[in-house]
Amino acid sequence: MVNLSTLSTDVWQVLYDHLQTSTYAISTDNIYSAYPDTGSITYPMVIIYPPIINLKEITTGGGSQSIKECSIVYNIEIYHTSAKNLKSLIDEIINSIKNGKENFSSNGIKNINFTDSDYDWWIETGKKIHMFSLTYTGRLIKK
Repeated sequence: MVNLSTLSTDVWQVLYDHLQTSTYAISTDNIYSAYPDTGSITYPMVIIYPPIINLKEITTGGGSQSIKECSIVYNIEIYHTSAKNLKSLIDEIINSIKNGKENFSSNGIKNINFTDSDYDWWIETGKKIHMFSLTYTGRLIKK
């Protein structure tokens, strides 16, 4: 469950666990929170950046009750050496998130919407690397 004192970590962990171990787990274990700084990079690779969180406090009931509303922005990058396999992994991730809304909801994250995507490629040590970025949002309310 998501806790306000560890909000960024908890929200990231919900998505990581969902993609790694849930009923809708994806086919790669190479999931990170940032692009690796050193060492050998293995493809395919998925990066879930720390979420961007905007926390608002709403006071109701004549000031006696407080509700905290968080808007959450997830940015995910998917890297692969094959454009065809990249497309398959993108579909896996999107379907996992769409079909796993119940899991997110049970952790308090609701109103999931895909908002943006982008594609790029480059040559790295003689290999063509394909990258797809995906952004989606969610909303969390805590009383």
